Amino acid sequence: IDDPRDPGPAVTNRQNGTIEYRYLNKNGSQSAINQNYTNSIYHPETLHSEEGYRTYKIKEIEDGFQVFYRIKDLEIDYLYFPLYLEPDVFEPILADRDHPARKDLVNAYWDIIDNETGAYKARSYKSMSGIVRKRLYKIFYEDKLFGEYSRERAMEENARHGYKEEEIKFSFDIALQIKLHKEGIEIKVINNSIKEYSDSKLAEISLYPYFGTALDIDPLTNIENEGYLVIPDGSGAVLNFNNGKTSAVPYSKRLYGEDMSLLPYEMPEEQEKILIPLYGMVKEKIGFAAIITEGDALATINANVSGGVSNDSYNKIYPNFKLREYENAVLGSGWNTYKVNLWTKDLIKVDFTINYYLLSGDDNNYVGVAKAYQNYLIKEKGFIKREDISDKIILELLGAYEKRKFFLGIPYDSMGSLTNYNQALKIVSELNELGINNLDIIYKGITNGGLENDLENKVKFERKVGSKREFIKFKNKLALENINVYPTTNFFSTNNFRKPFAVNRYTTNRIRGDMAAVFNYNIPTRLPNSEITLTNIIEPKVISPLYYQSLYQKYNKNYSFDNLMIMGIGSNLAGSYKKRKVIYLNESQLYQENVLKEMVQNQNLAVSEPLGFSYSYLTLATDLPLESTLYTVLDYQIPLVQLVLSGIVNYTHKSINLASSRDIDYQFLKALENGANLKYTLSYEDSIVLLETNYNEYMSTRYTNWLSTIKSQYDVIKNNNLDKAHLVDHKMIASKVFESTYNNGVVIITNYNLTKVIVDGNEIEAIDFFIIGGGS
Repeated sequence: IDDPRDPGPAVTNRQNGTIEYRYLNKNGSQSAINQNYTNSIYHPETLHSEEGYRTYKIKEIEDGFQVFYRIKDLEIDYLYFPLYLEPDVFEPILADRDHPARKDLVNAYWDIIDNETGAYKARSYKSMSGIVRKRLYKIFYEDKLFGEYSRERAMEENARHGYKEEEIKFSFDIALQIKLHKEGIEIKVINNSIKEYSDSKLAEISLYPYFGTALDIDPLTNIENEGYLVIPDGSGAVLNFNNGKTSAVPYSKRLYGEDMSLLPYEMPEEQEKILIPLYGMVKEKIGFAAIITEGDALATINANVSGGVSNDSYNKIYPNFKLREYENAVLGSGWNTYKVNLWTKDLIKVDFTINYYLLSGDDNNYVGVAKAYQNYLIKEKGFIKREDISDKIILELLGAYEKRKFFLGIPYDSMGSLTNYNQALKIVSELNELGINNLDIIYKGITNGGLENDLENKVKFERKVGSKREFIKFKNKLALENINVYPTTNFFSTNNFRKPFAVNRYTTNRIRGDMAAVFNYNIPTRLPNSEITLTNIIEPKVISPLYYQSLYQKYNKNYSFDNLMIMGIGSNLAGSYKKRKVIYLNESQLYQENVLKEMVQNQNLAVSEPLGFSYSYLTLATDLPLESTLYTVLDYQIPLVQLVLSGIVNYTHKSINLASSRDIDYQFLKALENGANLKYTLSYEDSIVLLETNYNEYMSTRYTNWLSTIKSQYDVIKNNNLDKAHLVDHKMIASKVFESTYNNGVVIITNYNLTKVIVDGNEIEAIDFFIIGGGS
């Protein structure tokens, strides 16, 4: 746009609108984006309404107002009238030269019968002028010369004559509620106000999409605006205003990752998830933090830079919400195949809600955005801010595993152990000898099938690791040293249901009807292992949310652990699309929250890569992303998620010693920058025994290989007083150079450049750090 003060009607109409939406056509495809400005707030002139006609009402409420919109295209198009008139209808009018409608009908329809149809055809159907449409509207709809008429009747008559072209006129009702609160604004969709008036159905909706925008140039001063968008991708990311990346693909990603019941049949690109329902904008004098407080599981965050693909002058960030779910399906076989979208039938029932918190002064930055969400969790969700958090090292120990063996050529599955309880005590003892005493343990594979879990409806200790009595002795001994043990459990998915037909009862379905599985993809083919006939890998089935709570109750009744590491629940969401009982992701989230509420009454909980709604229930959050996805449109990474959790729960990145695209020094640098606890995955036995199993990610876990690394990294933490401190501030001070401040005054400068830098007279080598205020 050359002049941002005159962006043109298309952009102006979108900016003046309060809602954008897409709907489904009869063939299952989505419409283009529509807005409610010209369909409700300010209708253009039509045959029977003047310009500016309104189809909305406003109702005042305490601290705000509600707006009811009837969103409808009022334009009278050619499909309001039939393409053909039957002879028995039209010929009596032709014969009566004094008939008041004769002249107008003859102007619109030929007076000679069409040979193909045996009826009288319209002269210029699709290009019918406004005057002709106005006169025909009076004849068909006001005078009702041919009885009760409608657009649908006209299209049905056209179809009988072989003309099947349709143009959907979609209409629906919806109401929004806008309320002021002490710190900002709340915007909400009143879900029970939504009514659809055609065969087409709503697919998705955006609320005030231009609320979070900033012009590239201030129209008053003609100076470029400065600021940035805060995007919760992975650990967090910043998109600077006007960054010039106009050819980059705009940012768009769904909160909380894929619906695990609808994983794609082709391996997707590797990327980080959005873990928290938070985004923001920071301008020079004011900014905001936006928290999606209802419907977050159905939200997608969209962001783009000015001059980008949308070709306007706005830097913008906004969410849209799914109102129905869909899945692609391929019909046919061989060369004769085609794709269709299969959509769920019923509208999702939730009041989509966004709370905007205004930021100013020292809080007008991405740290303030994180702090706004942390304060929300404290006030609304029961978070407890603690100053006594200890930066423990987290050991993830590997227990029992399943391996296929052969006897006389006959395959069978056998259990082995990488670390039993006595060996785990030896690992702890050797670490103690090195001066490392501040530990917690996550113990994988000690119950119910080991690393590849059976259905968790009871606690069956794997004897290769140790019996129930041995476990109690083990955890009590470690408790004397203030070491907590978190056995892993999984109520989200399983490989083994134990009983016949249980798989049908417990498993969720895809929209297309197949049982849902957690796909492990074969990298050469990019297909799920279950789709490759040469593999014997059985992929875990996804358990229906209906059974989370009952499975946990049976499990906990059988044996109640002091601490639990929860797999799946709290870190992934799965809908269930069985026809008799559809569960959308917002409902699945509620099922998870309910079971987490019950769990936290009995155990301290840890969750791997936890989603925002689970934070209130956690003692430990593991495997947080240490960076964001490297999309071109983004500018740099920030520890947004870590800043939210800092001072409330201990958190880690993924294990430093497991295979990664980043080396150990980089990962340690990120832990220092982001205030994360150190985590290592270890085993007593050499993990080479896992060759030709499903656990190839654990190929570097022999504990003796990592003692010196753990010792050197722990010493940095301990000697610089970081073991009882947490992150309170963070900023970028130069390209790829960041400053992290802890609550005890320690400051860490991290340099990710490939060359050394000098900061305040301090020389920092490439991929290295400098500590100010630490012990050494």
